[in-house]
Amino acid sequence: MTGRTGQHKVGNKPGAKGNAGNVAQKHSATNGKSGKVATKASPLGANHAPKSLAVKGATFHPGAKVAAGTPIRTAAGTFRAGHFSKPAAAVIPGRNAPARSAFVHPGAAITSSNYPRPHYGNTYITNNTTVIENNYRYDSRVYAPHVANFYGYNDPVWGNHWRYGCYSSPGISVSFGFGFYAYTPYYTAVVASPWYYYPCVPAYVPQDRVVVLSGYDCNWNDGDDFAYTSDNDPDFYQATTAVVGIYANGAYGGFGVLLEPDAPVAVFCEGHYQYSLDPDDFRATFTDTCRATHTIGYRILGCRRFNWGGQPGYLVYAHHRFSSPSGGEEDVYQTYRMHRGFSGHYVVSDFNTSHRPMHFR
Repeated sequence: MTGRTGQHKVGNKPGAKGNAGNVAQKHSATNGKSGKVATKASPLGANHAPKSLAVKGATFHPGAKVAAGTPIRTAAGTFRAGHFSKPAAAVIPGRNAPARSAFVHPGAAITSSNYPRPHYGNTYITNNTTVIENNYRYDSRVYAPHVANFYGYNDPVWGNHWRYGCYSSPGISVSFGFGFYAYTPYYTAVVASPWYYYPCVPAYVPQDRVVVLSGYDCNWNDGDDFAYTSDNDPDFYQATTAVVGIYANGAYGGFGVLLEPDAPVAVFCEGHYQYSLDPDDFRATFTDTCRATHTIGYRILGCRRFNWGGQPGYLVYAHHRFSSPSGGEEDVYQTYRMHRGFSGHYVVSDFNTSHRPMHFR
């Protein structure tokens, strides 16, 4: 296979395995549905840029009610707000969900007035798997889950069911910077976090923090294999090096220029579009995940390059191996689409996680 030269392999602990493991590469097509942008553009499923990157559209603000049909500006063009294709069940306080007035910052005390106390113990953040399992079994008997647009995979590591609470990574103490996490799928309408596969951070984000865009998609197999080296498109190489540096050295400051400041990031799981998240929220949850997770290795597996409005765009395929809270190691595969944004820098417009590799053609 071409396009795998110059791989990055990192570890963030002396003596940790820098090689994230040989990933078996198979050629298979990924899921992709072409959608149409609202501004006379070609199907986005073919990863075509809009005629102008200076597109018009409203800026999405988390927590604001967005009427269906409202044009929303993204780094990939302007799209109209739509509806969840897989809506969550209705939340009926006192019947299929406890009363809940507001979410609080994860560092704050949990009380019945701001977030229901778990039935067993007094925390949602613990490495005691028995406490988490007991609380899940209790709530799942009484309440209905309220997770919309979920296309992910529930791992045996957390019991083959909806994630509940989160684990404390051994030796790592983290105060989360994102203040709107939901610990369970039961108490309000939520979506799975972009980092649902990372058990050391809370798994859910309230629905009112995200927007769903009608017809949005990404063709994760577009373009041609690209030799990933510093000699081929140094600007792109520098952008991806910044991502690797975050995992290798905790250099979180370099991530700021990789997002459009007013354009939401499209969140995918297993190749399916789920929703779009405000860039500040994406940055905060990304930073929390990196800080709470002990990285063993992060490497770029390969890239594909496609035409984006006369300029190169890229699909980046990466492998992240980290320590499991229950012992051993876990793997998550990340894929993201990058192209030059309004600022002229390469930005991440789309982000996907999968529990298996997303392969090239």
